[in-house]
Amino acid sequence: MPQQTAKHKLNNTQQSVARKSAAVRIRSSGRWQKARKEVLRRNPVCCDPLGLHSSRVVPSVQVHHVVPIHKNPGKAFDFSNLAALCVSCHARIEMIDRRGKNTSHLFTYDTEGVCKSLQSKTFH
Repeated sequence: MPQQTAKHKLNNTQQSVARKSAAVRIRSSGRWQKARKEVLRRNPVCCDPLGLHSSRVVPSVQVHHVVPIHKNPGKAFDFSNLAALCVSCHARIEMIDRRGKNTSHLFTYDTEGVCKSLQSKTFH
């Protein structure tokens, strides 16, 4: 039985490496660079999913996969799965994700692809 456990762990490790490798391939592709650029063009202001910015306008500079690539590579280029964030928000969301907590409820968009959390804010 211990051999099966070791074999099972090795298989899980191999799967993890394969998923990470797929994520690296996706993020280094021309298709991803185009999708990323389009998301940032559509949403130049951080979505502020955690409500950290109050009424401040903070530019988005990174694109977050709401459903991570390693969980569903098929959603890597799905615009409804991509969120425009500032560096600070992206780091915090990634930390929450790494802890195994779901953050997808923080990202909702209207039919134009604009983050709904921004629509309720008054910018000065």
